[in-house]
Amino acid sequence: MEITASVKETGATKKIAGYDTKEVVVTVIVHEKGKTLEASGGLSLVSSFWMAPRVGALDEATEFQQKYFKAIYGDAFVAADMAAMGALLAQYPSMKELQAKMSAESKKLQGTPMLTTMTMEAVKSAEQMKGGAQPAPSSSGGLMGRFANRLGNRGGGNAGDAKSNLFTSSVEVLSVDTAVADGDV
Repeated sequence: MEITASVKETGATKKIAGYDTKEVVVTVIVHEKGKTLEASGGLSLVSSFWMAPRVGALDEATEFQQKYFKAIYGDAFVAADMAAMGALLAQYPSMKELQAKMSAESKKLQGTPMLTTMTMEAVKSAEQMKGGAQPAPSSSGGLMGRFANRLGNRGGGNAGDAKSNLFTSSVEVLSVDTAVADGDV
């Protein structure tokens, strides 16, 4: 298997919770080594981060959450929707590397994420799209392709679609307030 990653600043901007943000899209793909995602099938994890300049109060909260989830689930879960990723990783351990790569790439971003949308899709191989025979069980691309085929339209797509949405997770900061009353703690 091969894992590739790309980071792209889209140039899009918007105000979120009173902060000026810019969009950065991180894409991580798992596919058979030496083939494209469309040819071999595989998985695609795309995260859209709306980044504000550093917000110290949110960084402290994020650091606490990351330490908590890392202590319980390990590195692969730090930036993920815990319920969705836990179920997927239990059934398909190869997703751990996909999430670990996404986590490593997202840690390189500058600033504080104010809105994050993460989408994971399974992609059928070209052979599966043609309706051909199933790939050999020993082929890693075949395993990924069978995974995409097995999901069928569970993700909301049609049986003939090349991609099936496994999950979409979105986290948005609605406000930042550092003044807390004693009764709130």
